[in-house]
Amino acid sequence: MIVHRTGHPWGAPTHERPPAARARRACVNASRMGCAASRVRAAPEGREADPLLFDLVIVGAGYAGLCALEAAVGYHKRGHRIAIVDRRHSWGGHWVEQYGFVTLHQPRQQYTPGNEKWPDKDQPERLATKSEVLAHFERCARKLSRRASITCLFGHEYDENAALINSESGAPRLHLSCSTVDTGCDIPKSTHHITARGLIRALG
Repeated sequence: MIVHRTGHPWGAPTHERPPAARARRACVNASRMGCAASRVRAAPEGREADPLLFDLVIVGAGYAGLCALEAAVGYHKRGHRIAIVDRRHSWGGHWVEQYGFVTLHQPRQQYTPGNEKWPDKDQPERLATKSEVLAHFERCARKLSRRASITCLFGHEYDENAALINSESGAPRLHLSCSTVDTGCDIPKSTHHITARGLIRALG
């Protein structure tokens, strides 16, 4: 299951809709991206949320983040808990912020996480549009979620000052925190404290 957290207005260019409308749209639509339930809830204002435990945290939900997720799912045991942290409101990375007319500069079959295939085998040399790229990323994430428990902390930024400590079992663990980004919506500011076995920064 993919668990999405909250929305973020990074999306269509400013000339397509007013900033306030973009923010409201992102907040409303974030929960419609394949999330059946939310296990990550913001703490009441002024209080800290309970610590979250994961096997791996991946920072970045774009192409690099999906490639890291695809590789991690292949190496981790089925059902391992993986968190995705991104300041934007959905999968896609910089594609979320592109103009609608932007397309790939290479055949789409060469632009995919790992060995994931594009569904349409016709015209493989055709350059995919922004909407097609975003739909493909979402489709890949859904497929990968069948093999791991994935929690998406969208609309969040993480503190780069992660602390490495030893757990009670003696195994090293990373302690880091991520906070909601100001979206312009009426979403309370909250911070999640995370303990994980590993961290991948996939922001390229």
